[in-house]
Amino acid sequence: MKKTILSILLALVFIGMLSTTVIVSYQSNLFDVFSSLWIIPWFKATLIDFYFNQFIIYLIVLHLEKYRFIRTIPWLIAFVCLGSMASAIYFLYYINFKSKGILDDKQLN
Repeated sequence: MKKTILSILLALVFIGMLSTTVIVSYQSNLFDVFSSLWIIPWFKATLIDFYFNQFIIYLIVLHLEKYRFIRTIPWLIAFVCLGSMASAIYFLYYINFKSKGILDDKQLN
């Protein structure tokens, strides 16, 4: 997969999640319905799964950023608050500005 295609896919993920979040936020306020959702076991499982996944993504970012904790803490906050939108932004940033040949087109084909 070429870097350009990967960038387009990540941008589509970001746009898709941003538009979904905006549309849903006009239909329902999460803080108003949270107590009724919290009693559903699958909601709890999904929420726990989300935060574990964000922690795994943060560990990957920490490794890619050579364990510079100060530099990666803002990304952790973004991942927890924005989920896949922040993940897409980070990896767009990484493959286009930080990879330095790590993800060149030859390796992605």
